[in-house]
Amino acid sequence: MVWVLLALLPLASCLRVGFVAPDDDAGDAASDQPRLDFDAPVALDAAFESGGDDLLAPTVVLNMAVQSDLDDGELDGSGSFGTNGYAPQGERNCWTYMGGYSPNVGPGDGTTISFFRFALPRAIPDGATIVSAKLELYARAGWMWQPQAHTLSIFGERASDAARVTSLADSPQKPGGRTLTTASQPWGVEGDGPLVWPSSGWQTAPDLSAVVQEIVDGAKGVAQNAHLQLFIYRPPPNDSGEVAVEDYCHSDGNHARLSIAFRR
Repeated sequence: MVWVLLALLPLASCLRVGFVAPDDDAGDAASDQPRLDFDAPVALDAAFESGGDDLLAPTVVLNMAVQSDLDDGELDGSGSFGTNGYAPQGERNCWTYMGGYSPNVGPGDGTTISFFRFALPRAIPDGATIVSAKLELYARAGWMWQPQAHTLSIFGERASDAARVTSLADSPQKPGGRTLTTASQPWGVEGDGPLVWPSSGWQTAPDLSAVVQEIVDGAKGVAQNAHLQLFIYRPPPNDSGEVAVEDYCHSDGNHARLSIAFRR
């Protein structure tokens, strides 16, 4: 019997075993000690119960920010700002606008598009699951913005390494322009409620996991130092309403930032 118990001790040390209450009638000191009950159910750690994801697939978090004035800016369908509608420093004051305007304001398609391009500090492998994707922009006012009526849409560019935007021809609304993800994230009344835009302060967009997941899946993984690009605007038809954020060139240095968490 002794050798049987010794053989079972290693197994007991690996299990979260049950205990049996002492017998009240035993009366001796030894009976006050709990004894092993090998018929009790074994409770495995949650990590093992879920297939080991918590241990075998830890969450990786990538934090990044726009690193160049050419990696953010504005595309203005009217062509009235920047160079024929391409404004890498935004419309004015190093403020980049996004939203829409009534087409009768001027020529163009009635949209004001902001773009933000981020370099990945490490690769996101093929098959990775995007847990979260958080975009933060520094607000700098609005123009005719109506929180109860207006909303923005956030898309990603379907590319394994998104190139810099260099002209209005790169607008995703132009023939031959950038190809957007099918997935998009509404920001405002169609998403998480009215979007009140302050005159200053950080604004956090709703989770962009579906957008980033589509980029990663479509590219079969995204390499380290490759670029992920986001476009934000109000799809037409539009009445007038825009919001502004700090462009990279702004002296306060509140650059757009993106945080992505994923599991392999």
